[in-house]
Amino acid sequence: MRHWLATCDVVLAIGTELGPADLWEERFALTGTLIRVDVDPAQMYGDHVADVAIVADAALAVQGLGDHLRDVAGPASREGPGCDYRAEQEKLTGRWTGYLRALGQALPEDAIIVGDNSMVVYHGALVGMVIDPPGRFLFPAGFGTLGFALPAGIGAKLGRPDRPVAVLAGDGALQFSLQELAMAVELGLSLPVIVALNGGFGEIREEMVRKGMRPVAVDLHGPDFPVLAEAYGAHGRAVKSPEGLREAVEEALRTPVPTVITFTEPCGDDGPE
Repeated sequence: MRHWLATCDVVLAIGTELGPADLWEERFALTGTLIRVDVDPAQMYGDHVADVAIVADAALAVQGLGDHLRDVAGPASREGPGCDYRAEQEKLTGRWTGYLRALGQALPEDAIIVGDNSMVVYHGALVGMVIDPPGRFLFPAGFGTLGFALPAGIGAKLGRPDRPVAVLAGDGALQFSLQELAMAVELGLSLPVIVALNGGFGEIREEMVRKGMRPVAVDLHGPDFPVLAEAYGAHGRAVKSPEGLREAVEEALRTPVPTVITFTEPCGDDGPE
């Protein structure tokens, strides 16, 4: 994506803050004109100052631009980089494909999904799940706060008790706010909490290995999450297949207390289908 953006004559950034989590390795090398659309004027002068600043609601701005650009045809060559990017993302998402598909099958179309700053979310669900209708996926963009999903999921369920809510997190991220499970039990919330187990902070571990470093402080001794859930008064299940996850989530949605559901993250790029 970075290489592709560097070749673009114009980059249209809509509703994205280009925050620290997007730029933690390096800034984007944007040689073309940067047009930023955001409801917050301050975003125009943050990381990557806009050449053209449009302070507006993103949906209204896109509609207006679409009306003016409807008859404008872009060069066919731009499809190539886009296809390369999609192929790269599919490879990145592969290890979770089966589980994410099962999760999508288990959740009703009005379900709210709350993702943590975990690999299964930013390399998995955000890329590999089709969220249709849109506007129902919550994620800690910006600083990429670990531990976001469980308390935010509780808040989403309290705010919209009429809609199903599911939490998706890795085992490292969940332990930043696991104690909030007690509140969810006390409130009697039907809340599937899906946990991908990779034994710690997988993204940091893989980054250290890629740079030839010895992994330090990334392999964590985690609890038996289903047993811990039962200790809180919630339900707990460990599943071993995508089909098992689908069944567990469907059951959790019918349960009047939270259900912590774990699966072991497949190794490598290719997970179970």
